[in-house]
Amino acid sequence: MIAITDDQGNEIKHSAHEWASMLAQLGLSVIPVGEDKTPRISSWAKHQTRQPTSKELSNYFSNGTTGFAVVCGKVSGNLETLDFDNKNDNCVFEDWFETLKDMDAELAARLYVTSTPSAGFHVRYRCPDVIIKGNRKLAVVGDDTLIETRGQGGYALCPPSIGYSKHQGSVSEIPLLQPWQHKLLIDLCRSFGTPPEPKPIQPDSITGERPGDVYNQSPDIESQTTDLLIKNGWTMVTERGDRIFWKRPGSTNKWSANYSKEHKIFYCFSSDATPFEPDQGYNPFAVLSFLEHGGDFAAAARSLAAVTPAPRSDMSVVQAEVPPVTDNQVETEADDGSLKDWDMSELSTLIPPNSWLEKYIEYVYPTVDSPSQFTLACGLSVLSMAIRDSHIPFGTFRIRPNLWIAIVAPSSIYRKSTSIRIARQFLNELEPGVVLPDQMSPEAFISYLAEENGFGLFHWSEMASQLLSFEKSYMAEYKSLLTELYDCPHQFTRMTKADGLVEIDNPFINILCASTQKWLNDCLSEGNLKGGFLPRFIYIQASSKDRFVGFPQAPDQGLKHKLLDKLTLMAQSFNGPIQVDPKSIDLYSDQAKELEQASMGSEHEGIVGAFYSRLSNYLLKFGLIYQAMMDHTQTEISLEAMQYSVRLCQYLRQNIDLVMDRITYSPDMAERQKLIELIRAEPGISRSRLLRKSRLSVKRMNDGLDTLVQAYQVHAKKSVPTSKGAPVTQYFMVKG
Repeated sequence: MIAITDDQGNEIKHSAHEWASMLAQLGLSVIPVGEDKTPRISSWAKHQTRQPTSKELSNYFSNGTTGFAVVCGKVSGNLETLDFDNKNDNCVFEDWFETLKDMDAELAARLYVTSTPSAGFHVRYRCPDVIIKGNRKLAVVGDDTLIETRGQGGYALCPPSIGYSKHQGSVSEIPLLQPWQHKLLIDLCRSFGTPPEPKPIQPDSITGERPGDVYNQSPDIESQTTDLLIKNGWTMVTERGDRIFWKRPGSTNKWSANYSKEHKIFYCFSSDATPFEPDQGYNPFAVLSFLEHGGDFAAAARSLAAVTPAPRSDMSVVQAEVPPVTDNQVETEADDGSLKDWDMSELSTLIPPNSWLEKYIEYVYPTVDSPSQFTLACGLSVLSMAIRDSHIPFGTFRIRPNLWIAIVAPSSIYRKSTSIRIARQFLNELEPGVVLPDQMSPEAFISYLAEENGFGLFHWSEMASQLLSFEKSYMAEYKSLLTELYDCPHQFTRMTKADGLVEIDNPFINILCASTQKWLNDCLSEGNLKGGFLPRFIYIQASSKDRFVGFPQAPDQGLKHKLLDKLTLMAQSFNGPIQVDPKSIDLYSDQAKELEQASMGSEHEGIVGAFYSRLSNYLLKFGLIYQAMMDHTQTEISLEAMQYSVRLCQYLRQNIDLVMDRITYSPDMAERQKLIELIRAEPGISRSRLLRKSRLSVKRMNDGLDTLVQAYQVHAKKSVPTSKGAPVTQYFMVKG
């Protein structure tokens, strides 16, 4: 008799013949195998095309056989088995399965999975509408085959063979897959092998060390490639181990390509991912060449060779003054209109000495040269997740420390994605699974939250792309769903098609995302600002970098473990209701009143008010965070903690004002904003050059300039005529 244990721990015993007969009744062609996994019958090839008869089964399994193998392919209902081998204690099944869950949790849950004696795994499914090919090696690293198929003409052992047991699912419910689901599984398997070598690319015309080679070896090439793909409409699906998975623009599939961080190769699987070819690897320079230069490698090399970093000069935000405009009121240096970056000494007013936040900045500082405020923002997001179980009683509501943060900077050199990635990896080490997949339907998101205790962090490498995805019909509910979850209700309920009524207790969602001002502005409108989703974010701006790190250092692992231990202590002791010191209440009330008054009477009062009212909430949220990092054993927010919170919110208020200044509400405003950007970037720009660079009609440009001059935002100045020509009109911004 051969025994197995069911899900309830009960032992089930049958003879080998009975087990084989049960497998056959499920439509499987089953054959006996020995301890060496070879068939114990002289000719088993016939069972590649027909199942054994009852008499054959009786003969095959009545002589002490304990090994059972199922023949794959058409004979078993178009069955295919994925074989995950354990080579040198390296089995990629868990990473593969977790990645699949990120992409399609429903599909992952349906698969029939069994474990093997060598710590490997078999995944079985049927696909009636696909021709199941013969055995194939899908993922090979060096000399080791990590994943292969058992298909037409092949076989794989199964329970109740000795050492084989069920991991998930049931042999009586082997799932039927659609062709696209089958392709998803196969492509995902292939992504775990060494990616193919990139095609040799045509040599560029630059002499000496080729710019493409230098570009490929850049320390931050992963971030640059990430930003480049996002800029061109690709969506980051998930990240597991060495791989970042991507979906092409407009795709309805789960993913289209991946990027290997170790090999620095972008591997495309999709046949519709123009300009990339399927089953082909591309190094970062090739990705740049195809996406930005139409596949012209020489042009890409010339553009890289021409790049020479120059120091930037950031000025304060420019505002209009009353006339007359004098020469000393005219800007003569370029200004991009953003707030000046805070250096480390200025940041010290926002960072308690010897606090967790100070140590986190110390940990991150040598690893990336992102602006200091980005590190501060990401550190606050990590702290927020750690103390998520704390709250301030606020009338009939609760204020919990969830944060929605958008970091905004012009380009990839500001390391926005890298800053977010460091925080995300930090959180994953603190609490695996806390980072939410960013590509889920609203219903899948609700089901995921219910399974994962109702909390998590969204990380969006490009906020604008995510906002645009919400405009799709099947994603339309997402914004209202997240807006409702922002307030962290005691219980959140939703009716879903798959699970019926879903109830989530104490949901807690953080969002940490990045954008450029241009991309953000392109997808914003007065309508979706008034909708309440975007005013729930706080915006951290940067327009310059205070340093450059050519070769980042490895992070201090000892410091990281101390930071993780401290977060654990905070989570354990700083939870439940937190009271507010009376002096802190007075300070909060004064600030909240000032914010309310400041929003009244502005040109866009309703929108500004929405931002400012949320900033009042953030005063208390940051109060919780500052108190936790200063003294997590106290259950009352001190005056000192509230003072830190007020200073931070004053800084954030400036950034809100700047975002509002840069957002356009009509085509006329968009055109005027474009003219302002050009004049700021090139003080003294001539009318003819402004016409060429703005690409506006003469009438539209003149109307815009007239409005700006009349509003005393722009000053027109005519140069002294020379003997050879007429005077030239130049344009400058008016300084405050």
